Parts: sequence; C-alpha cells; structure tokens
Amino acid sequence: EPIIVILFIVMIVYGLKRDRLDAITNIVGVSGVLFVVSNQIQINCGMQYIMRYNVWIEPILIFYVILKWNVIYKNSEQLYCYIGGVQAIYTLSIIIYLIIGTGAYSPAEFAPWTKIIMNNFPYLYNPTHGIFYSRALGSECYYSSLPVIYSDSNGYIHKILLSEEAEEIFYSDEWQLYNCEGEKIDKTKLNTITVDEGDYKYVNIKGKVKRIDDYELINEISLCSDEYNGNEYSIIGLSEPEDWGAWTDGNEMVIRMNVEEHNYDEYKLHMYINRVFYPPQELTILINDELVYSSTIEGEKNIYIACERPQTDEIVMKIKLPDAISPNETIGSNDFRKLGIGISEIFFWGRNE
Repeated sequence: EPIIVILFIVMIVYGLKRDRLDAITNIVGVSGVLFVVSNQIQINCGMQYIMRYNVWIEPILIFYVILKWNVIYKNSEQLYCYIGGVQAIYTLSIIIYLIIGTGAYSPAEFAPWTKIIMNNFPYLYNPTHGIFYSRALGSECYYSSLPVIYSDSNGYIHKILLSEEAEEIFYSDEWQLYNCEGEKIDKTKLNTITVDEGDYKYVNIKGKVKRIDDYELINEISLCSDEYNGNEYSIIGLSEPEDWGAWTDGNEMVIRMNVEEHNYDEYKLHMYINRVFYPPQELTILINDELVYSSTIEGEKNIYIACERPQTDEIVMKIKLPDAISPNETIGSNDFRKLGIGISEIFFWGRNE
C-alpha cells in the first residue's frame, strides 16, 4: 500500500502536465473518500476495529497507477521489474518484522506510529470514539461513562476522550490533573476537539501531566445486557438487564461486594443513574447500614460516595426507594414491577491513606 500511494502521488504530478482532467478527477476522488472517512460516525467494523470504508481509496489508487503507467513511463520494462522488486522486498521486510521481530500488535492497541503522534502532537489524531475506546481500553468498546485516557510509557497523559456523562466527571473536583511541578492544571484551558457530531470530546495535553488519584478500581458492575455481571453482586431488588442497563425492582435494592482481598483504608463508589421512573424518586443509600446519601432524583445523575474500611469483609450497599411504583398502577400496562431508578454502571475503588 505505501508503494502504491507513493506511485500515485508521483503519477499525479506527471498527470497534471500530460492529462490534467484525469489527474484532477482522481485527486478529487481520493480527497472525497478521505473526507467521508474522516467524518464517518458509524465505525461499522467489518474488519476488527477498522472502518472498512478506508478500502474505498485503494481501487482508485491502483487503477490510476495501472492505467497511467504506459502514459508516463513509456518502454519501461526495467522499471516494472524494479518496482516489483522493491514491492517484494518491502512486503518481505514487513512480514519478517511482524512475525520474527517485535512489530506485531493487536487491533485492540494503538500502532507505534499512532503513539508517536499522540505523545508529541495529540491534537493531530482524533479517531471516531469507538476506535479510541477499543484501543485505549484494550478490548472492543463503543461507550464509557468515565473519562478514557491515553498515557505514554512514563504515565504522562496526552489524550482523554469524554462522552457527555464523562465530561461531567472530568470537570468535577473528583478529577484533578497536575504538572510535573505539582501544580494543579486548569482543565477549562486545555485544548479540546469535538468529534462524531459533537457527542464526544477529546482533551489534548502536551507536556508532563498526570492524574493524581491513588484510588484503584476494584470492581466494575455493569448492568447493561451485553456486559452484564450484576447477578454476581445483587442480592435483591434488581430487574433483568436491558441494552441501556437495569431497573431497580421494589423499594430496596441490595448490592454486596467482598473486599477481604483488598483491605483498603478508604473506598469510593460511583453509580450512574440514567433513568428515573415516574419522577421524582426519593433515594437513600446506606453502606453497611450507615447513611451516606439522601436526595430526590428527577433525571440522570452521577453519584459519588466515599466510605471508610468496613468492620467486616463485605461492603453492603442498600438503595432505598420508597416511591417506587409499578407501570401497571401508573399507565395500566402489564408490567407489575415496582420501578424506581435505572442504573447502567456501578464502580468501586479503594485506596490506602
């Protein structure tokens, strides 16, 4: 492919002198495809993590090189052999580098050249959100309610992708960035670029910047149907998972997590509520029977709770919803569950003081 691209550029230069209309048509074709791909919203991974729309460019390049070869290079059998030999050597070198050397990498990680760009010029690389999520997190992913970061081998952050929910978290006091002198970074002054019709935002950072947060992620409880693991933690009060998450069912939901192996001094919880049934709903949260949160919920909300080390090896979270009500009572449907709030994710962190 690189050789085809180089030959295309060379022949376009010659073509502008000898066959200007055809050359301009091909330039417009390639530029048009590049523009469409750059603004493509749907990743459509027909090939792992790669937008297959990229391959639309290749036929244009190949056909132009083949059709214009004799026009530009007349009587050039030796040049044919030379180009073919270069292509063979290049292909063999790549194969050796990938198989025998250390050049191989999976589609769920950033390519070496991509890392070089992000480490030095992060604002130049702004892929569609699905590609960044998948490669930054190491597995196929198309959404996160938390900020997703790319950092270099020294742990310095250069790029952060924010969904609408993650943006709220990023600009809150829960998320702090510091430079190498220990000075707090003003996040509102960082360079940002919006992508995918403004639904996602990249924060680009140059220099030595880290997030000073020594909490370690212990568990991620996903209540969405495709990644559901709520049954491992829920005792009562949780409905069956749906694409977006799960409803609470009843006036109380209980989540239990074993922390015997972790033994941290302090724990933090983040729960993302993305739906409320028949609002407002009174919400009370107890951690090991201690009141830690109480509020009236009317719409989507991120809730953060900190608690100290429990006296036992378990953290038991009780969510009380006295206003939970059945759709049968409110709209006369056949759904007799007592719905309160819809939850998509619950995160538990821990740290030592």
